[in-house]
Amino acid sequence: MESFLHLRFLSYPCKVFAASFFTTHTQTRRATMSVPASREEKLSWLERFSPEAMGAAKLICQDAGVERCDVAIVAGTGWKTAIDHLGTPIAEFRAVDYPGFFTPKAEGHEGLIRIFRIGQTFALVFLGRIHLYEFKHWEGMGAITHYVNVAFATGCQAYIHTSAVGLVRLDWPIGQAVIIGDCNRYVTGFPEHLIGSPFHDVTASYDPELRTLLGNIEPLPEANFAQIRGPSFQTKKETLYLRNNNIDVVGMSGLAEKEMAMRLGLPFCHLAIGTDYAGTPATHEGIQAVVFQQAEKMGVILKKAIEWL
Repeated sequence: MESFLHLRFLSYPCKVFAASFFTTHTQTRRATMSVPASREEKLSWLERFSPEAMGAAKLICQDAGVERCDVAIVAGTGWKTAIDHLGTPIAEFRAVDYPGFFTPKAEGHEGLIRIFRIGQTFALVFLGRIHLYEFKHWEGMGAITHYVNVAFATGCQAYIHTSAVGLVRLDWPIGQAVIIGDCNRYVTGFPEHLIGSPFHDVTASYDPELRTLLGNIEPLPEANFAQIRGPSFQTKKETLYLRNNNIDVVGMSGLAEKEMAMRLGLPFCHLAIGTDYAGTPATHEGIQAVVFQQAEKMGVILKKAIEWL
């Protein structure tokens, strides 16, 4: 609609031409955003719009000596210690050595890629990730969704996002692990290259089967999640606003990844640890310390999830 705001300054013939042009352009763009039905079509779409992801996926599998990966795990703040409980990886690389990856700026995000073989399942594990606040404005969206694109291109059939979150609910203790069941998308402006219609159904974007799987391994409560841009934590008033809107936990990552995974048809779930009470003083070091305390328990959950997938 913004395109038509300037038409009042044009002569009538120019208005007709401009309106026709913008209408045709919009129809053409919508036609190109139709949702690919098969995995092959989605890979073809990635080849066009994210060749870096396709290239990175091929090189990662080649360097690890595997034909594919089956499940992807992204280790959030402090979660490296949980990943260590998965055992010895068959390969480890620096993410920035592959196309499309940036060096994470957040402390505790090492920017490494590990490949584990657990039973007959190959797990692609990213130690650390990119946050939205590490870029100006919305420029980082492509870097954030790159992890999902690479995971899909390697053959992954599930994507487990992990993070540290602030507790908005006051009846949960520090260290409470939760499975995200729904969200309030306060952070918007997702990348224009997202696959499929912009009017996508998001009512079940956190995969029910993955949530059930994690819940069967460990009976964890489901939480309503809100993402803020960061890196600053929440004020007291912001926390009160979230609480009044039935938000249970708040964090700084996960929504763009969920949106991308959903459009690719890649089952996505979000496992988080409540490390502090939102709206109260907190430090990055203190947040990591709480996650460290839950490392063994979370490592067992992740390992069983890989075995059962």
